[in-house]
Amino acid sequence: LVQRFAGRVAIISTDALREIPLRPKLSRGQRVLAPWVGTMYGGKVVSVDATHVGVQIEGVGRKEAVSAALGQVLPTPIKGKK
Repeated sequence: LVQRFAGRVAIISTDALREIPLRPKLSRGQRVLAPWVGTMYGGKVVSVDATHVGVQIEGVGRKEAVSAALGQVLPTPIKGKK
């Protein structure tokens, strides 16, 4: 059982879940999943500081980078590697 946007809940298999690291090692240009309007979207890192990361979200029509706390961003694996 997981909580979604606006208090909605859903049942999701534990195999489909991934933990989000509290302090991921990120660099500019890296692909990540970042929260925006209650959903995780794919994007690229444009800036990183000690506590936050700026992510350019793709495909949502937003020009400005989204700022998220490091513990809310999920690095995406490179295809073919785990």
